[in-house]
Amino acid sequence: MPTFAAAPTGWPELALRTSSTLAVVPTTLRRRTPPPLPRGLSLARELSGAAPADNSTPPTALRATETLASIPAPHPETPLPAAVVASRSLRISAQLAAREDPTPSPQPTPSREPAPSPEQAPALRSPPVLARPEARAATSGPVAQSAPPRDGPEDPVRPEDVRAGPPSPVSRETVPMETLPDLSALTTWAIPPIRWGGNTMSNYIWTSSEANTVFGETQGVNLRASSYIYQPWYAQVSGDLGLVTGSSKQSSPGGSSSDSDNTSISYGGNLSLFPQSRFPFQAYLSSSDSRAQYNAQTTQYTSTRMGARQSYRPETGPSSYQASADRSIVTASNNIRSIVDQFQGTASTTYETHALSGNARYSQTTGDIGGQGSSLFSVGASHSWRDEEELSLASSASYSSNEVAVLGGAGLTKNNSQMLQASTSANWIPDEDLPLTVTGGANLLNATTKTESAASAATSIQAYTNANYRFSPNLYGTAGVTMAHFQSAEASQFVSSQNASLSYVGTNLTFGDYSYSWGGGGGVTNQFASTGATSTGISGQAQHSIGRNVEFNELSNMSLTATQGYALQTTTGTGQSGTLTHSAGLSWRLGINERTASQFSATASDSLTTGEYSSHFRTLSAQGNLQSQLSSRSALAGNLNFVVSQQLSAPQPVVTFVDPAQPAVPASSNGTTNVTGSGQIAYSHRNPFDILNLLYTASFQVNASQTNLRVLTGDPNADAWQTGTVLQHSADYRIGRLVFRATNAFATLNGKKNASIHFSISREIGDL
Repeated sequence: MPTFAAAPTGWPELALRTSSTLAVVPTTLRRRTPPPLPRGLSLARELSGAAPADNSTPPTALRATETLASIPAPHPETPLPAAVVASRSLRISAQLAAREDPTPSPQPTPSREPAPSPEQAPALRSPPVLARPEARAATSGPVAQSAPPRDGPEDPVRPEDVRAGPPSPVSRETVPMETLPDLSALTTWAIPPIRWGGNTMSNYIWTSSEANTVFGETQGVNLRASSYIYQPWYAQVSGDLGLVTGSSKQSSPGGSSSDSDNTSISYGGNLSLFPQSRFPFQAYLSSSDSRAQYNAQTTQYTSTRMGARQSYRPETGPSSYQASADRSIVTASNNIRSIVDQFQGTASTTYETHALSGNARYSQTTGDIGGQGSSLFSVGASHSWRDEEELSLASSASYSSNEVAVLGGAGLTKNNSQMLQASTSANWIPDEDLPLTVTGGANLLNATTKTESAASAATSIQAYTNANYRFSPNLYGTAGVTMAHFQSAEASQFVSSQNASLSYVGTNLTFGDYSYSWGGGGGVTNQFASTGATSTGISGQAQHSIGRNVEFNELSNMSLTATQGYALQTTTGTGQSGTLTHSAGLSWRLGINERTASQFSATASDSLTTGEYSSHFRTLSAQGNLQSQLSSRSALAGNLNFVVSQQLSAPQPVVTFVDPAQPAVPASSNGTTNVTGSGQIAYSHRNPFDILNLLYTASFQVNASQTNLRVLTGDPNADAWQTGTVLQHSADYRIGRLVFRATNAFATLNGKKNASIHFSISREIGDL
């Protein structure tokens, strides 16, 4: 028996270790014994030097031995090693195994032999000598000739009979390894894909009126593109470019005409860094240059806008922060240059039960027409807090300072104004079982204004508290106190008011098909001012209503309601007055069929006030709409609105205590009547005449309103009514990316006629 050197580390040794491990598995884990090995495989096992087993599954080493047949032959100029010669016998063994009778043998009784002893384990774990590269190289000739001879030519080895195995190691001397070029920089900074798109358009419009006729045409193209730098998550870029040209010709009935031409080019770009991160950054730039020529006079306008915005959000928590800067520059050929710079920042965060937010903004305008300009600054903050379900608090404060120079009839006028506002409010529910809610708050307002000729300042401080208590499901009570202080350069005043009221809402009563509801209440108010003016008032009101719902069928029903109410108020400042109100309403839902439904509603009210100052006011309003699906392709819709209001006598002014030096003076005016009405009906049809991608729509609209110009101005030429009608047709047709649209409209306004025809062609290009 020849001797062999130790096997090197690598895949053959791994296969041998796997083979040895399988050899020492207890027989109790291998109860299902496969059929006996064929004669060819048994012979191959003996050649490999493995320990015999009782018809057990061939170990991994034997399968690795069988794969030796797949080792490619060395270069023809290199002598064949002995291991390759030995592999021929293994290929013959594999062929013999394939020629055995495929009929399975009866399953033998599972072996229950005990696990091998430690003394036997080395023999079982010793790897077959043919699995080692050195062993294959040193195999002698007798081993290669141990296979029984066969008559006739050698049968070829079929691929399906040879089990796959790892490739044989190739000597470095035989095939030297080549050095590959470094392509990391090329693949990392490769040109990214570019998405682009846009559209082209052509517009033609013709308008005609009693004054003149205008014909205009416009052609334009817009292109857009977007891509990224390095990776989409790193930087995204986009840009756009547009060109528009147009001309118009205007002619009047007198024979005069005028022409105008205009050309405009616009471009812009956008850069987004880390757009999906917690700190995205965005920068943008857009510019346009337009030139218009009217009767040989050319005017040029340019507009440029640029800015940047940075956002930040911490890794945890709901906080967010954002800052932005923006600049807009507009110039004209007549030496007009206006620049607006704006800086803005916002922040918001929450901490436990607190929520905070703030914002600041600064804007400056310079170089406008006639030296006009402005400097605007504002800052604000808000805070909210909630203590479970009992107490909640909300506060806010803001400050603004504005310096504006405007051009007026007296020339350039400058003024400076400052305003400070602060407010807080609280809502308190002492106990969820107690039907009591307390609200309160305070407000502060301070405003100063300074001009070149005068200055003024005013301060207002107000505090209030209210309490609502539910005595029963029907009885509610309210009480409150309000205090306010007004301070100005001319006067100072303190005003306080108190109020308390009770209201009762009765339980609805049902009488057959009718439902009856009722309620009432009363209250008292008291108000006094530091100047000595006082006012005390007592009020009471009661109302009741009755309603009925009529069901015609599943699609139609009608609701009828009627309400009557009376309110009486007595005030020491204005005397006593009573108001009687009547109202009635109707709502009718009419379903003609499953495809057609309409609804009509109407409300009429009459309010009569008697007492110290009387007034009478009436209104009548009606609304209706119709929705009908005429077919699977066509639909009809319409609506109607009608309102009539009549003021028989003007209401009287309300007494205030802000300026007691201006007493309330009763005013009277003649009664006025105002009537307005509007209606519209629209029809749409998709694919008419079986033309695919064609949409036709038509609409008719009418408006009418009654005016009092003849009464108020005394002009006999004034129109008592203002009426207008609009009839419009449009057709949209699409062929792939090509879109056609035609629209014509006929309008009248107080008898004056106008007409227009508009036709446009547009095409989408690209995929963006």
